[in-house]
Amino acid sequence: MKKLYFFAIIALLTASRISAQSNEQKADSLRLLIETTTDDSAKVASYITLGAMYVYSDPDQAIQILHEALVFSKKTRHEAGIANCYSFLFNVHDVVASHTDSLLKYVQLLEESHKRNGINKFEIKLHWNYAIYYGKLEQLDKSIASYLKALELAREYDYYEFEQARILGNIAITLAAIGDSAAAIRYYAQALPLFGDDEVSVAITYYNMGLLYRSTDPDSALILFDDALEIANKYEYLSLVAGLWAEQGVCYDKKKQYERANQLYDKALKLSLEYNLGENFEIIYGAYAYHYEARKQYRLAIEYSKKAIELKETQEDYRSLGGFYELQEKCYVALGDYENAYKVKDKRMVFKDSLSTVELKSKVKELQTEYEVEQKELENNLLKAETIANKKTIQNRNITALALLLGLLLLGGWAVAVMRSNRQKQKYNEELEVTVATRTEELRLANRDLEQANKSLEQANYELKTFNYIASHDIKEPIRNIGSYAGLIFRKIPKDLQTNLKQYFDTIQKSSQQLYTLIEDFAKYSQMSKDDEIEMQPIDGNSIINSLEMSLSADIQNKGGRIINHGIPTIHTSASILYTILKSLVDNGLKFNESTYPTVEVSYQEQEDFYEILVKDNGIGIAPEYHDKVFDLFKRLHHREKYQGSGIGLAIVKLLVEKIGGNIQLESREKTGSTFTVQLPKKD
Repeated sequence: MKKLYFFAIIALLTASRISAQSNEQKADSLRLLIETTTDDSAKVASYITLGAMYVYSDPDQAIQILHEALVFSKKTRHEAGIANCYSFLFNVHDVVASHTDSLLKYVQLLEESHKRNGINKFEIKLHWNYAIYYGKLEQLDKSIASYLKALELAREYDYYEFEQARILGNIAITLAAIGDSAAAIRYYAQALPLFGDDEVSVAITYYNMGLLYRSTDPDSALILFDDALEIANKYEYLSLVAGLWAEQGVCYDKKKQYERANQLYDKALKLSLEYNLGENFEIIYGAYAYHYEARKQYRLAIEYSKKAIELKETQEDYRSLGGFYELQEKCYVALGDYENAYKVKDKRMVFKDSLSTVELKSKVKELQTEYEVEQKELENNLLKAETIANKKTIQNRNITALALLLGLLLLGGWAVAVMRSNRQKQKYNEELEVTVATRTEELRLANRDLEQANKSLEQANYELKTFNYIASHDIKEPIRNIGSYAGLIFRKIPKDLQTNLKQYFDTIQKSSQQLYTLIEDFAKYSQMSKDDEIEMQPIDGNSIINSLEMSLSADIQNKGGRIINHGIPTIHTSASILYTILKSLVDNGLKFNESTYPTVEVSYQEQEDFYEILVKDNGIGIAPEYHDKVFDLFKRLHHREKYQGSGIGLAIVKLLVEKIGGNIQLESREKTGSTFTVQLPKKD
């Protein structure tokens, strides 16, 4: 799903309580105060407050304002203002996922500032920011150690309880990332009472705790999600409501209650579409993708994973694409579409390099912003120097010389800054060119490997077709001859020898017949594995049952059995494939049956997204540990002496069901019969 930072969620939801109009009014008031006040401390505080307002809503503007605040704080030697600027600049670069070098720069500058000012709250922020930095580097042990130090200082200095709760929440998230869910739960539990009346933060904590329980204990997760949902509905935080519905759906997927999960995903999607809650679409589409993959509806899983990937790429957020590409690859393989599976595998390689490109872009953008702010400040200083120089009299040569000297110094500083920025930009452009050239070569090699793989696949397909032809024509004929000539030889030998040798000749004939059946079924499986175009049209299900009753009439009479048809309406599918599926299942129900009156019942029920055809028999049944294995090639559960067959029949059934986009399930226990459920997608 989607990784959410505890403090970021709280900040975003808290910020959402203030209307956009109210924010603009507050921003205008702060700008007016910055322009009019003569109190340096008030001006610094206004600058920093204004910059902090835009950290999440407009990071670029926040960076510009905070740099202006930093220049003024340095000019007035306002140490607390300098430290605050470094702290918020660290936060905004964390929000926009800047390169870790930028985070390290600002945390080191904050450390130097703290050494000068010695203010307790900045010592707490210092360790807090180091924890975030180590988390970005995935040095999670160091990250937890820094968070614990920040928590220790916060308690020692009696720092705000709400801030202590945020630190506890971040510790819990980091512990969860290293797999220590139990410890993470304990820290979340410590955070809950510290939020006081802030019910939204409590809801977020319940949400995060639920995520920890979701995979191992979905029932506990559902309780926590329900508690969070109650608060979210109370405050009408629709984005959180939709996200919670989606996560509840994931829990029901874990419990294999797929219909309930589907209902929750539909509710979440409907709410998000109605109120344009764009941040939830990726979560919901991802949940749909894994939901349909679990139900083996692979084409729907691919469709929704593509939607999730499209959203991620639009946002230029490539960090969580790997899971979706892996899911697509798995689904294509399950469908036998190896060409698309190879394409998806190649995309997984490409998106890793995209992360590096995004980091380079962020760093170049950061340098550009710093350069523009510095240039603007230098230009302002030059204008001030010119104004002062114009007011001075020409007779006062000392003052004029001083103004000229100041202008030259500023101009020299500006030139040095421009040269430094240009060198940095040139350096990063060169690095980017090297990266692009390297990636181009890697893509060329990958394409070459893909071409070789395609050639190998074509050769394998050719060999499979050749074997299929040989199996269908050249191998079966000698096998038939072996059985026929064995019978002829048996009839020509003396009667006294026939009595002694009958068992051996019977074994030869049975073995040749078994081998013939095996070759014939395997050839049929290979033929059906082809990706031929399938004609889908409205089919009368009852006519299919009538046809297979006629086809199996001899077996039905020999077994003294019967087929009960409870009625199948017209459905949209392939007639030939559905006939083959049902014939094989009904034939198995009669063959593997020791009842006095072998019975196979065929019934139908309709779901929201698919048809279900149930084939139920009163046969010998199948033990639960073999439910998955019976669909494998050559998998036999009984000796050939007792039940004839090649072990390929159910493998063919599964292959055909999946070719028309369906799914097959089995419910059975030994001596209680079996029920095969064939799920076929509706026309839409």
